[in-house]
Amino acid sequence: MNTGCVPSKALLRVARQVHETRHAHVIGLPDTTLAVDFPQVMRRVQDVIRSIQPHDSVERFESLGVECIAGKARIVSPWEVEVNGRRLSTRSIILATGARPLVPQLPGLSKVDFLTSDTVWNLTEAPRRLVVLGGGPIGCELAQACCAAWRDGDDRGNGGAHSSARRSGGVRPTRRDVRS
Repeated sequence: MNTGCVPSKALLRVARQVHETRHAHVIGLPDTTLAVDFPQVMRRVQDVIRSIQPHDSVERFESLGVECIAGKARIVSPWEVEVNGRRLSTRSIILATGARPLVPQLPGLSKVDFLTSDTVWNLTEAPRRLVVLGGGPIGCELAQACCAAWRDGDDRGNGGAHSSARRSGGVRPTRRDVRS
């Protein structure tokens, strides 16, 4: 949560605001240019992460009487789960599996300083260009937010990030993206 959905939603909120501001003419307001203060945006993302951490921790859930067990689990019946070889019975089972970014085995990738959905939130400067690999929720949200908010000489905010999400409907392509 603290390296995936929470920070991506915080970034999407900024991107939505930037998009709405840049397209104010659609609702009859004057055209507006807007410069994104990337370091300030990322400080806000970190603040959002810090604010949610106390509410999204093992300690909090245990203080509420929830038994949290880390390990390899499998559901063996509607009322039983086996964790690390230990079988537990309960009325309700919650599997909070989380996820880890998959770093693909691409030639040359190990020679560059790449980011993952765990590390991108630590950026303090906007990258000039960004390629998002992967079509999971975090990758799509990151690509969409970057396309809407980061600029590469384009007041519409469409030039800074490129992703397969753009071609799969996650972000609408512009004329500049369509090439014959």
